[in-house]
Amino acid sequence: KASDHSVVDRTGTTYEIGDASSTKAYKNWLQNSIGSGSGYYYDSTDSSGLINAYNDIFAKIKHQTEVGSKADWVASDPMPSIANSDVEFIAFYNKKQPPTLDGSLTGEHVVNGENTASFSTKDNAISWDLKNSGYTSVTSGGTTTYTYQLVYRVRLKNENPAFAEGTIYPTNDRTTLSYRTVERTDGNLTVSEPKEVEFPIPSVHGYLSALSFTKVDQLGNPLAGVTFTLSHDTDNCGVCRGDGSPVAVQDMTAMTATSAGDGTVSFSRIPSGHKYTLQETKVPVGVLLNSKVYHVTVAYDQITGDSQIINGEVANDLTTLTISKQVIGSDEQKDDPFSFTLTLTPPTETVLQSAYDAQYFVWSAESQDWVKDRDIFRISVSGGKATFTLKHNQQLTIYGLPEDTNWVIAEDAPGYKVTYTADGKSGNGSTATGTLKDNAAIAYTNQSMARLPETGGPGRTLYTWAGIMLCMLSVLLYKLLKRRRGDEHLT
Repeated sequence: KASDHSVVDRTGTTYEIGDASSTKAYKNWLQNSIGSGSGYYYDSTDSSGLINAYNDIFAKIKHQTEVGSKADWVASDPMPSIANSDVEFIAFYNKKQPPTLDGSLTGEHVVNGENTASFSTKDNAISWDLKNSGYTSVTSGGTTTYTYQLVYRVRLKNENPAFAEGTIYPTNDRTTLSYRTVERTDGNLTVSEPKEVEFPIPSVHGYLSALSFTKVDQLGNPLAGVTFTLSHDTDNCGVCRGDGSPVAVQDMTAMTATSAGDGTVSFSRIPSGHKYTLQETKVPVGVLLNSKVYHVTVAYDQITGDSQIINGEVANDLTTLTISKQVIGSDEQKDDPFSFTLTLTPPTETVLQSAYDAQYFVWSAESQDWVKDRDIFRISVSGGKATFTLKHNQQLTIYGLPEDTNWVIAEDAPGYKVTYTADGKSGNGSTATGTLKDNAAIAYTNQSMARLPETGGPGRTLYTWAGIMLCMLSVLLYKLLKRRRGDEHLT
C-alpha cells in the first residue's frame, strides 16, 4: 500500500479500491455499487445539510411507520356505495346501561371498555379502532380469545320512490379489518406484513303499508269525491330515525286519495316506521269540509291511530241537534203544534250552509223508542235562523251542524209552564242555549195552565151576563124568603 495514495488502489495486489490518478474513483464506486446507478447517490460537502437530510429521512420513516401502525387493527365499514343509497347511518350505541346513541365513541383498550369509533360523512363510512376499544376475553386450553363488539343503528330509507318491499338490502359495502401480527421466535420479535380480513355483510328488508277506509255522511251513507291528504307528521315523528330526530320534510312526499262511488278511500305504498296526519283537503259542492286532523302511526306494517281510521269509517266532524217535545194537558192540547226558532252561531271562519238534512221522529209506545215519522228533508237556514214546529211526543233531528256552534232555541208556548233538559241539565223557561260539542239533545216539556179568555172576546161577555143573572136570582130569592116569614108571623 503506497503511503502517498489518497484513495484505495483496487488494481494493486492488496485489492484496494480506486487509484491515485482519479479523485472520483471512490465516488464512482459508491454510486455504481451502493446506489445501483438509480439516482439515490448525492454528492455533498455540506455536513449540516447532510444532517438535516438524514433527520428528514428519519422523520418520514417514523411518520410512515406510525401511519401504518394506526391503520393496523382498524375496521373500515362503508355504507352501500350505490347511488341514492337506501341505507342511512344514524349513530353508535354506547356501552352504558341502558345503551344510548352517540355520533362517535372514544374508549380505551381495557376489559369491558368503551369502543373508539367514528363515522365520516365525506366517505360515508365507519372507522372502528380496535386498538383503543374495550373487549372481553376467555382463556381455554392455553388460548385466549378476545371479543370486540360494535353496535350501531342504520335506517332503511323506504320513502325512496324506488324502494321495493320484500327486497333484501345490504346494510354495508365491503367491510374489512387491517391488521399485523407480532411473533416471538428464539427471543426475537417479528412483525408480519399487513393483513386483511373481510366481514360478512348483514342485510335488512322493510315494509310498505296500505290504508283503506270509507267516507260517509252523518247518516252513514257513502260519500264520493272527498279528497284526503296523508302527510308525514314531521314535528312529532321521533321514531323516524330512532334517535328522536325526524326525517326531513322534503324526503317525505304527501299522498292524496279521493273517495270512490262507494265511499272507499285507499292509500298504498305508505312507508312503515313513521307517523302521519290525515286530513280532508277537498270536498264536492254542497259538502262541508271536515277540518279534523287524524293521526296514524305505521310500524312493522301495522297501522294504529284514531279509531275512526282504524275501524274503517270516517264521517265528517259534524254534530246533530235533536229537539223533542212532551205536552202535559188535554188530548186536544197534545195535538197542537208548537213553534220553535233555532239560532246558530258557528265558530270563526266557519260558514253555515243554507240548508241541512233533518228528520222527524215520533215516540212509539210499543217499541219504547223513537221511530221515523217521515223522510229526510232539508231545513232552511237564513241569517243563522231556522224555524220548525213540534207536537207532543215528536222529535226533530238536524244533521251535519259544525262542531263548536253556539245554539239558541226559543219556543212560543203562551199559557204553558215550560221546562227543558239540555244535555242532561235542567232549565225553566222557553229558551235554551248551548254549544255543539257532540250530538246535542234538548227535551222540552209543556204543562197546561188555566187560561182566561182573551180581552174583548165573546167568552168574557157570556161570563159577565151569567154573573149578573146569578146576582139577580140571589136578590129575588132573598125577598121571597122574607115575605114568607112575614105572612107566617101574622097568622
